[in-house]
Amino acid sequence: MSFQKLIAGLRHRVPWTVMKIILSHHNLKKSNGWEGTISKLEKTFEDKNPEEQEVFFKLLSGIYNEHLIAGEKSVRFFQETQEKIQEITTLFKNYDIPDSLFKENYPYLLEDNELQTIEEGIYLVKIINLENKLFLVFCSKRHSSERVEISPDK
Repeated sequence: MSFQKLIAGLRHRVPWTVMKIILSHHNLKKSNGWEGTISKLEKTFEDKNPEEQEVFFKLLSGIYNEHLIAGEKSVRFFQETQEKIQEITTLFKNYDIPDSLFKENYPYLLEDNELQTIEEGIYLVKIINLENKLFLVFCSKRHSSERVEISPDK
């Protein structure tokens, strides 16, 4: 996948308050917000040789994928018995995920024209076995609005 798609995914999935901490942890350049930081990340990528670009891409991909698994979610938790959890886990271990645009593009965002064609609903896109835990990754259309303060002085 392209560096641009990775950056777009990070921008839309990871809140700035979280990302600035992650960037500091990895000693990566950042700005006062996403827009300036994206420019700095792109410049850092462009200034590297191909081998260094691959390492940088893998670092940012790891951050992105980790956030998809453990970051902010829109979920509801239900209490279940250990037996029921085991039953669900067993069912999904060999489950064949149906094709969808979300599955084809995971872990990256869909383009606006692709979002227009997909039906409302929740789509299973990935099943991850990690450290004896089963993660089910779902996607759906998500509508959001952003509040931006505009200073009349600028």
